[in-house]
Parts: sequence; structure tokens; C-alpha cells
Amino acid sequence: MDQKLLFLINREWTSPAADRLMALVSSWDVWLPIAAIVIITLLIRGSFKARAFVVAVVIIVGINDGLISNSLKRLIGRPRPHQAVEGVRVVDLAKAKPRILAIFSPAKVKLSRPGAGPVE
Repeated sequence: MDQKLLFLINREWTSPAADRLMALVSSWDVWLPIAAIVIITLLIRGSFKARAFVVAVVIIVGINDGLISNSLKRLIGRPRPHQAVEGVRVVDLAKAKPRILAIFSPAKVKLSRPGAGPVE
């Protein structure tokens, strides 16, 4: 059942627009400049509450991602579908230098091959 649903969503319910949107939304390279601008603006122009909010968010994200999330991932050790199942579509931004310029190019689609990594 899980694999049928995976292949239905991953192979059948696709479109170039959705591939591009998901590649953009899931890319840290797209969010980093936006997050940096917001954080710097809040630290420079924000009130005491805004600065305290930024500090609290940085501490919470650091603890959650660095300690809790990564520890649970290592403890459970369940592979992602593209690491365990052959033929899963992996969508990513195209390679560009600097990487932020990849947002202007179409998404890159690869098929997974467990043990060998994704292939184009």
C-alpha cells in the first residue's frame, strides 16, 4: 500500500510547475537570503520583543534540529524512499554558480538507484 501510494504521487501526479515549486520551496538556498534579511532587519530595527523572539527562535531551532531531530533520525535509521526504492523521482534545483541563480532555471529530475545514488 505504501509503495503504491508513493509511486502514484511520485510518478503519476506530476507536472513541471509542481516540480519547480517543490524544488524552490524545499531548497535552503532559496530561503537563506530571505531568512537572513528578516533576521538582520529584526535585530537592527526591531524592538526588544522582536530581538528576544529572534534569539528564542535560533535557540529552539538549534536544539530541535541539532539535538532532537538528528538524534532521532540516527536512532531510528529509516531510509528515505529515494534511498531504498529504485525509480523514485528526485526533484532538485539545477546546478548553478552561484546556487541562487538556479531559481531561474527548470527543476532537475533524477531517478533513484539505491546503492548507486540518483541518476539523471
